[in-house]
Amino acid sequence: MKKKENYKVALILPETKEGKDILETAYANVLAKITLKKLNAKELKELIDSFEKQK
Repeated sequence: MKKKENYKVALILPETKEGKDILETAYANVLAKITLKKLNAKELKELIDSFEKQK
């Protein structure tokens, strides 16, 4: 049986508002890409519709 490898992640948080905004945008982009890969077209449309209703 092959041993599973673990990944280590180091997170350095910015101290400035601008840095936090950049980090937030990058994190949102990563989550959006993951979501696009995981949902089919119907599920994605339902998600978008639910966000539209929240506006």
